[in-house]
Amino acid sequence: SPPAADFLEEYDVITSVDGQDVTVLDDLDPIISVHQPGDVVDITVLRDGQEVSGRIELIASPADSSRTILGFIPIDTRTLQLPAGLSVDIETDSIGGPSAGLAFTLAIIDEVTEGSLTGGLNVAVTGTINEDGSVGAIGGLNSKASAVQQVGVRYFLVPESQGYDERSPDSIPAAEKVVGDNVQIIPVATLDDALEALAALGGDPAPAVAAPPTTAA
Repeated sequence: SPPAADFLEEYDVITSVDGQDVTVLDDLDPIISVHQPGDVVDITVLRDGQEVSGRIELIASPADSSRTILGFIPIDTRTLQLPAGLSVDIETDSIGGPSAGLAFTLAIIDEVTEGSLTGGLNVAVTGTINEDGSVGAIGGLNSKASAVQQVGVRYFLVPESQGYDERSPDSIPAAEKVVGDNVQIIPVATLDDALEALAALGGDPAPAVAAPPTTAA
């Protein structure tokens, strides 16, 4: 029962937070990341076709206390028109937030193309994915890097947009400090960067393909 439950209702469509427009899930992280748990933000939603405004107290993520969240499970309502004969089924019941976007994208590409993007290596991946192929920052990079090290994976693709400010616990240098020489952290800014990084590790290159159109739902 987070404070957000006092205002948000199921099927609300968020249109603005803290005075900034929200059109897709990726818009939320940069708005919320400048706040601390306990801060209160203005929020506007579409509810049954009507615009409704309120205020929500932000909380710390139960999974990562360094990350500030609104306190709800979001669903992106955009739809993707897949080519005829292609279907994609991804189990997401245990996943909250958009951090697996790049991993999902790479896994799908690997499934529908010949060869192996990783060349048989175990490679960990985190980062959001945008329609233009850019990779967005995530929360809890330190914790994710530690988990990668604990399971013995040697390579970890992370968003370059995490930045290099050593004072930030979510920065690339901070994650590198956690794993030392045990994990090679590879910053990527785009999907193409990620594909090139995997190819450099010995994976098969992915063929260039045109992106399918997207439609709003």
